[in-house]
Amino acid sequence: MKIGFIGIGVMGTGIINNLRKNNYDVTVYNRTKAHAQTVLDNGAKWADNPAELTKKVDILFTMVGFPKDVEDIYFGQDGILIVAKAGQYVVDMTTSKPSLAQKIDQIGEEKGLHILDAPVSDGDIGAKNGTLTVMIGGHKEDLNHLHDLFITFASKLNYFGSYGSGQHAKIANQIMIAGEP
Repeated sequence: MKIGFIGIGVMGTGIINNLRKNNYDVTVYNRTKAHAQTVLDNGAKWADNPAELTKKVDILFTMVGFPKDVEDIYFGQDGILIVAKAGQYVVDMTTSKPSLAQKIDQIGEEKGLHILDAPVSDGDIGAKNGTLTVMIGGHKEDLNHLHDLFITFASKLNYFGSYGSGQHAKIANQIMIAGEP
């Protein structure tokens, strides 16, 4: 099973390192290659762009900065959804918009992809320690198929329903956190 990961900030680094600790074959892409050096030193492989990475893997995780970045890597000139092939699993872990998750799903389903929106909480420490909480939207069977991967970096998997539900749960989570005294 070949895994791809796009977005190597502090969260992505922790997740990738946990996947590598569990001997998963991981290829990565980031706009700035220097930010990937830690995971490359830990045995991850490099791809030069999102399209090249997508073509090489069975399962692709993305965790980029903002919804605009999600749109660029999924729908841009060499975007994920342009080159992805039927049967691939694609999991967007970016904190984004429910409507964007639904758009990715609509096009992904037309191509025969397995799509999940799966934003996380518990920050860089949770990513490093493998104790993230994941809020998941999509088909339950797809979550079940990826369960063993998720538990390498997460201690809580919460399934909320159809596409965009993970994003809705993340929004509610952020509101509750912001309201704490």
